[in-house]
Amino acid sequence: MAFDYAAAVALYRGPFRVESRSPPTKILSLPHVASKFTSRPHLHSILADCLKEFKEIHYSLLPRAMPLTRSSDPLVWIDCEMTGLDADTDQILQICCFITDANLNLLEPQGFETVIHQPTSVLDNMNAWCIETHGRTGLTAAVQASTTTPEEAATALLAYIQKYVPQPRRGLLAGNSVHADKAFLAKGPYQAVLEWLHYRIVDVSALKEMVRRWGSEELLESVPGKKEVHLARDDILESIEEMRFYRGRLFGF
Repeated sequence: MAFDYAAAVALYRGPFRVESRSPPTKILSLPHVASKFTSRPHLHSILADCLKEFKEIHYSLLPRAMPLTRSSDPLVWIDCEMTGLDADTDQILQICCFITDANLNLLEPQGFETVIHQPTSVLDNMNAWCIETHGRTGLTAAVQASTTTPEEAATALLAYIQKYVPQPRRGLLAGNSVHADKAFLAKGPYQAVLEWLHYRIVDVSALKEMVRRWGSEELLESVPGKKEVHLARDDILESIEEMRFYRGRLFGF
């Protein structure tokens, strides 16, 4: 006697969701099948075994589609290199910006990057870490050679963002510990950039901290390592890649 698998599915407690790549998800309902089994007691043991096996099927084995994003708002990825971490006294030396859609696809592959000139007096007042790091990466020399003013940098950055995010307060500032970058962008000519963006931020470092506290050891060990280049372009592209990792491992697509 052939076993009616669809009938067994119908008796599984709770709605049975069929996941497909064509939303919306459909719920199967076969109430008429239950009567077939209640009227045939000799099938109960077969049904029980099949339901036990069915319950052990993990939904991750079913095809998973990227869900329709609940927010289509783009992410504006920005990393700044500064003379220090005090937004009141330190200055931005370098800015790099990439923009992705809500699903982390780059809207434009080249990005925006600029190095801002600062006088020698500002560079000489950097702390030891900045003097060593920016000297090693060549950023200090690039700053000295640059003729770009903070006002020019802010204007160009805003124009780049507006080209791909034409509506105000739609794009979310994103990056690693991006609250620090936001503090510097809140100063002087850069304020116009923040005013164009949404007040919320997407901080990749916050996800990292969640994984450190609640993730499995296997997940924690597989988090991409940082190269610690400390150049804005390298750092922000790493942030996007890290977020793609978390999206895949934590949200399944």
